[in-house]
Amino acid sequence: MWIALTREVSPAFDQCELTHLERQPIDVRLAQTQHHAYENCLSQLGCAVYRLPAEPDLPDSVFVEDTAVVVEELAIITRPGAESRRLETASMAKTLSPYRKPVRIQAPGTLDGGDVLRVGRTIYVGSSSRSNPAALEQMRGVAEAAVRAVGLVDAGFAVEMRAGKDGVQVIEVNGRLASQFAPLVQALHGRSTYDALFELACGHDPRWRTGRPDGVGVSYCLRVFEDAFVDGAPDPEEGLELLVRPGLHLSEQGVNDAQSYRLCILYGVGETREEAVRICRERARALSFRLAPARVR
Repeated sequence: MWIALTREVSPAFDQCELTHLERQPIDVRLAQTQHHAYENCLSQLGCAVYRLPAEPDLPDSVFVEDTAVVVEELAIITRPGAESRRLETASMAKTLSPYRKPVRIQAPGTLDGGDVLRVGRTIYVGSSSRSNPAALEQMRGVAEAAVRAVGLVDAGFAVEMRAGKDGVQVIEVNGRLASQFAPLVQALHGRSTYDALFELACGHDPRWRTGRPDGVGVSYCLRVFEDAFVDGAPDPEEGLELLVRPGLHLSEQGVNDAQSYRLCILYGVGETREEAVRICRERARALSFRLAPARVR
């Protein structure tokens, strides 16, 4: 269940910080009613709402999103650009510590959570009068430390993990040296994955060359979404892995996933991802698969 952390509107809300607007009277009681409606909406959406008490001496404290940036691995406790708001972070760090390890932005860095946008595993930080470049550099350092804590660099396999309150759990281990990617690894790194696997099987260090690859490689799967009878298929060629053969239905060939039928896998290499994808698409259009409607059996 998602946890929504909120705080009651301060009775001093009408003394909040302003940057771009002229000060006007604020109906604090109305703001409190509207905030309760907001909390009810979060609850109706399935969130567990944890409400913190109002801070009578901290007018802006209702804006909890400015004091912390929470990701799976940790909670980044900000250092607000407005000095009057910096006392808000102590209670936020204490509240979040049972769920995430707190990491603080240090002076001279200043950061407001309202300047931060998270999209998947990418964090965007907007430069403003409240968030400065020193905080951005600290954010980069925190992100790199978090990745190192749960990740593997230049390894022969990838590990998918889940980070939660109960620690880090391994979901799946995938071999990067799988045969499907052998042509791409050979093209980009100049070495066969089978050579490396042989060294591993013999108990030796494969001494894999680290560093950036020579370009970008794409494994491109050509598939259809309805069963069909395979009347013909293209001849084998380099960079093409055929997954079907003539004389059988697609559903009889054992290369299906839950909702589609795979015909082949193409490999493309280019200086950019766009170039590699374009090469694969052009090759896919030129392939001569002959598929007939599925026969009644």
